[in-house]
Amino acid sequence: MAENIIHLVLARTSDAPEGVKGISVFLVPKFNVKPDGNLSDRNDVTCLSIEKKLGVKGSPTAVLQFGEKDGAIGYLVGEENNGLQIMFEMMNHARFAVGIQGLSISERAFQQAVHYANDRVQGIPIDSQKGDPIIHHPDVLRMLSVMKSEIEAMRAFSIYGGFTMDMANHLDNSDIYWQERSSLLVPIIKGWLTERSLEITSQAIQIHGGMGFIEETGIAQHFRDARILPIYEGTTAIQANDLVFRKTIRDQGKSVRLLLNEIQVEMDTLSTEENSIVSKSAKTMINALSTTENVINHFLSTSNDQKRSAVSGVNYLMMLGYVCGGWMMVISGSKASEEISNSKNPSNFMKAKLVSADIYITHLLPKINSLAETIIQGDESVLAMKPEWLSN
Repeated sequence: MAENIIHLVLARTSDAPEGVKGISVFLVPKFNVKPDGNLSDRNDVTCLSIEKKLGVKGSPTAVLQFGEKDGAIGYLVGEENNGLQIMFEMMNHARFAVGIQGLSISERAFQQAVHYANDRVQGIPIDSQKGDPIIHHPDVLRMLSVMKSEIEAMRAFSIYGGFTMDMANHLDNSDIYWQERSSLLVPIIKGWLTERSLEITSQAIQIHGGMGFIEETGIAQHFRDARILPIYEGTTAIQANDLVFRKTIRDQGKSVRLLLNEIQVEMDTLSTEENSIVSKSAKTMINALSTTENVINHFLSTSNDQKRSAVSGVNYLMMLGYVCGGWMMVISGSKASEEISNSKNPSNFMKAKLVSADIYITHLLPKINSLAETIIQGDESVLAMKPEWLSN
């Protein structure tokens, strides 16, 4: 399919130091390249097999063998033994991109579920007529409404995250504000958006009913494809460890508290708005921020026990995801309210934005309370479980 294939390979030189400090990055081509740029002989790289996977079948995953015969030729990228740093530079952007994949597949599954719910007739919905499609069933309406609300929050949060990365990359390096902010948000975007894509694509199948389990509808593919997203480019637990140890405990919560303080200022202002939905949502967010502060204090006070921090990391990541999503939705609802107030004939788009913000605050934000309770009360209980007991 291509004249040549270039593999980026993490490997060690013969005299490299032990551990991650000895990793380098190499370019290893399928065909070696002559000094004049033309292709030469075949390099000693062999594709042994193509893996059979649960999903993402349009992207081949191969087992490669290097140097079995004559030795594969590779070209050093950057400095020797600096491979891990080079990889993380690339991975930071890759993790953000995987978060966008979570958003994208959620959106596609939602679109397909809405289309099906508008077309499928089953039973007579409450207060409706015979022949009305299932979108009028209250529970189907609930699932689709919550999906729409969460996807909007995910999209807004990812746009803000992308903005912070752009600011960090294009401003004077002496200004570390945006660097710290983007560094804080990337693991949340990657972890929260991909984990939530599993639930959203699963709900899309549920809306299809029994037909969702049939391959012919195509909705099951989204569920299968989404399952890899919390795994590759660093599992959710790896994102959580980064968030807990490097982005929270290392600076004594400075970066995350700065974010929460900025949200607090905006919510204090919006809590006095005339629109009752916006003011109520802002006040609910203020309570959520207080809960989040309690969790941060818990992590800092127990930071001498790394196991306790690690066992609660994923719950912490998800909690911050919901908080940031709520932040985005209250702002979105406020802007929609402003547009509605200033328009003689407000659009349904703006009306739906305001309702979506309310749905997020009432259906999704409350999850942080249970997550906070689990973090503060449940870390020691998990660590009391002996690994060998799980096999008995």
